Amino acid sequence: MLNNAWAGWGLYNSSSQGTAVIDDNSVYRFEKQTLSGTNRVRIYPYVQPGDKVLFSIDARLLEGDPDSDTCPAMAIDYPTAGDLVAQSKITSRHWKRYEVSFTVPFDSKDEQTLPITAGIWTNKIGVVEFKNPRYQVLNENIGQNYGFVNGGVNYTSRNLLGEVVDSDEGMPVGGIVEQGSNENGAYTKFFNGTLLCEVTTVIPVSDDVENTSGRRVRPYPHEFLHTPHVSFSSLDSFEGSGYLSRRRAFFVMELSATSSFWYMVFDPIKQSLIGAGLLTDTQVKLFAIGRWK
Repeated sequence: MLNNAWAGWGLYNSSSQGTAVIDDNSVYRFEKQTLSGTNRVRIYPYVQPGDKVLFSIDARLLEGDPDSDTCPAMAIDYPTAGDLVAQSKITSRHWKRYEVSFTVPFDSKDEQTLPITAGIWTNKIGVVEFKNPRYQVLNENIGQNYGFVNGGVNYTSRNLLGEVVDSDEGMPVGGIVEQGSNENGAYTKFFNGTLLCEVTTVIPVSDDVENTSGRRVRPYPHEFLHTPHVSFSSLDSFEGSGYLSRRRAFFVMELSATSSFWYMVFDPIKQSLIGAGLLTDTQVKLFAIGRWK
């Protein structure tokens, strides 16, 4: 499996004399000693007409002729793989940043893929190392940069909002922000592991305490990894049985759980827990922040 820096990149090795090895520092080493076959990585980001794609990568040439067209390279193809439109040969024996760019024609079709390649393909030969692949998508038609890349994943206005999940490598994948709701409330889940939950619960007039301690249990709309930090809004004003004046109540919570919390409503006038006898429904708004990974 590829390291995080190469997430989304696919390895293509059709050369019987070719090898490709990635180390613990996400440095990819390619070797090919014949002109036939390919030994490279490639990724296919989605692009729109007018998009400008910038591709950059750190590389160094270990073996090969830097003055020859057979030298290893990095490139962009359009409209399909093998149709070379931008290329930079890897010529330095030391680590160097290489860049190429290409603007998608305005008469091209929507939502097509653009092949981006690094390595040693047909009619090329040598030994080369790559690290830190990055590409960026900009829309020159509207003058706005709406895309960026985390490792090998291209984020644009089309996929910033979406499901955020953990990968097998311990790095989140999917969108940058995920929003959802269910019968327990609403949540916002962020790529960096942050989780926000909002719970609105109503204590109806007919509701009594759920046990002798006055405890009410409510689940979060999304489970936290650890105990979250919680704040709450004031309860609605209400009239208690036998009282004419309106007053506020407060509640106390236990926050040792990651999937639910419990609270007790307290009457500051009676100096006691509130059970039945409310004359109006009482609303509690709770906000919790923590981590999902």
